[in-house]
Amino acid sequence: TITGTCVKMHVSGLTIRSTVDRSLDQKDFLDSKGDQIQILQLQGLIFFGNASAILKYVNAICTYIQRHNKEYMKSSSSSLLFNSKDKPPKGSKAPQLLIIDLAFVLGMDASGVDVLSQVPVIVGKECNILFSGANQKVKEMISRGAPFTQTQFFNDLDEALEYCENHLWESSKNADDNTTEIINIIDPQTGFLNCLEMIGRKYNVKIGILKDVAPFIQTIELKAGNILMDQKAGTPIDINKDGLFFIESGFIQIERDPEQTSTIHSHSLQLKGNRIASRVKSRHFRLTRVGPGWIIGGHEYFSGFRSVGVYKAEGAGRVHYLPFKVIRSLEETNPSLTSRLYTLLAKLVTEKCDRNTEQLSYLMDMIYVPPNSSTQKTVNLFACRRTKTKRGERWSES
Repeated sequence: TITGTCVKMHVSGLTIRSTVDRSLDQKDFLDSKGDQIQILQLQGLIFFGNASAILKYVNAICTYIQRHNKEYMKSSSSSLLFNSKDKPPKGSKAPQLLIIDLAFVLGMDASGVDVLSQVPVIVGKECNILFSGANQKVKEMISRGAPFTQTQFFNDLDEALEYCENHLWESSKNADDNTTEIINIIDPQTGFLNCLEMIGRKYNVKIGILKDVAPFIQTIELKAGNILMDQKAGTPIDINKDGLFFIESGFIQIERDPEQTSTIHSHSLQLKGNRIASRVKSRHFRLTRVGPGWIIGGHEYFSGFRSVGVYKAEGAGRVHYLPFKVIRSLEETNPSLTSRLYTLLAKLVTEKCDRNTEQLSYLMDMIYVPPNSSTQKTVNLFACRRTKTKRGERWSES
C-alpha cells in the first residue's frame, strides 16, 4: 500500500488521447500501442515525505510491463493492456514514454526534485520522460535537477500527448500516414480532388459526385500564423462571406481565446471590474488540431452561428474555400450533390462531437477522481476493454 496523496491519477495512452485529428490507420495503431505512453498525474505540494509514492508508482508500472511482456493479455482486467498481435519489444521493462503531469502541483522543494531524479534510474534510458502543465516556479525547480536539464516541458497534457503519439507513429515501421501534406500540386482543382480522395480514405466515405463541387472552389495558400477565422461564439454566420474550408495540406490549430467567454473568471469581465487584472496573463489553450482531410465550417453552417475559437495556421499549407452562398444555390440546382455534401459534413460533425465528449470525460476524470492510495487501485481504476460497435472498435473503461 502506498501512503500519501501526491499521486492523483495514473492512466495510459489507451484511455486518454490528444485532441489532434487522426487518420483511421493512426487510431488503430494507437489502439494497439497506446500502452507505451504512461501518464502519472501529481498534485499538491511535492516534498521528500510524500514524493516517495511517485517512485512506488513508477516501479509498479515497470513491474506490470515486465509481467505482461512475459504473459500476454489473458483477461481485460488490467490497465496495462498489450494486444497479443502487437508483441512488445523483447526485454522491455519500461514504457517508451512517461508523462509526468504537474498541472495540479502547487509547489515543490529540493527534496522533492531529488526524489524525482530517481525516476530515470528506475525506467532506464529506453524511456523518454516528459513534463506537462508545470508552473514557472516548479519548472525552474525541476530544471535544476541533474537528470532533467534536457527534459522537455509542455504547456499542458494535451501537447505532451500529441508529441508522444507522433513519436510512436513516426518510429513505427508502418508510418504510412494518409494525412501527409500534398506538395507540388500546381492545379488547384487537382489539389481539391486529391483532398476529397484523402477525406474518403480517412473517414471511409464515398466521394462520388462531390467532385462536381470543384468548379466552385477557391484556393487559399496559407503561411505560418495566418488566421483563417477568428470567431466570436454566438455570432450569426454571414452567408455571403463565410464558407467551408477543405484542408489539402498543412495543419490548423484551433485555440481558445479567454476573451471570448462570459464566465465569472473571463478575462474580459475581469478587465471591466479590476484594472490590476489587465496585467494578468490570460491563457490561450488549444481546443484541437486538424490537418489534411478535414473540413472546417460544417458546424457553423448547420447551426447558423459561429463556434468559439481562433483558427491559426501552424505553417505553410493550402485550403479550398467553398462559400455558403454557393451551397445554398446548389440546393436548388443540384439537390443530389448537396445531399451527398451534407452527409459528409454530418459524419465529420459527429466525429468532432464524439471527440469532444471523450475529451470532456478525460477532463472530468482528472478533476474529480480521488487520489489513489495504492498501486492496485491505480491499475484497476482505468482498466480497459475493447468493445466492438457498428462504427468500429473503441476503447472503453471497464
